[in-house]
Amino acid sequence: MISQPNSYSRQKPHIWTIATLLAVLAPSTILFSPQIGAASDGIKYRPPTRGDTRRTEGSGSRGCGKDTVSLNLLIPDDHLPQTVSSHPKFLWYVSDTNSPLRFTLVEQGVSKTLFDKRFTAEKPGIVELKLPDSSPGLEIGKNYRWTVSIICSPSRPSENIYATGRISRIPMSDELNLNKQLASADNNKQRARIYAEAGVWYDAIAASYENPDKSYFTSLLSQINLNSLIQTVGQL
Repeated sequence: MISQPNSYSRQKPHIWTIATLLAVLAPSTILFSPQIGAASDGIKYRPPTRGDTRRTEGSGSRGCGKDTVSLNLLIPDDHLPQTVSSHPKFLWYVSDTNSPLRFTLVEQGVSKTLFDKRFTAEKPGIVELKLPDSSPGLEIGKNYRWTVSIICSPSRPSENIYATGRISRIPMSDELNLNKQLASADNNKQRARIYAEAGVWYDAIAASYENPDKSYFTSLLSQINLNSLIQTVGQL
């Protein structure tokens, strides 16, 4: 608290200039305002105000052979994240590449797998997978579940590491005004900001990752409490 000059003191009162006040107040403002980092980065993810709020099991960490492996899907875990794309991109982090990966995508409430791929990551870090154009696309208004598995033991699935996320496709409605905004965007950094402010997570995180400047990407990770991965991203 800033002490006020004592009107009864014989000493000359201190004059609080604007510059002095800013110098005194600035440190406490930074200390108690956790959103300042996101705002200064120029991107702010605004989650959809409606929809499913069930939590997602988007991470896993356990022994895989002789190593301990971490797996993190790059999605918020407290609501249903959205896309406007029929063939979106999915991103996750894996700390080890000694074991093969499996990606599966299914429509919620449907047992048949929509897409299934097994592959090996080239190096530890962020893995990006685009739903190929040859695969059936996501339909507007439907919800889907995707799972990444690290195959630690092909013969014993219970020893594998799993992380599951959800995704819902929404239309490019006039309410979001995305078409007009995206038409004027010159690069992925601008597209990422437009998607984030519209609450379209999957397209925002994909566009920010594709941009050479990773400041928006790390800011979005911070906003969904994946701060532990930011140092890793800095090494890309």
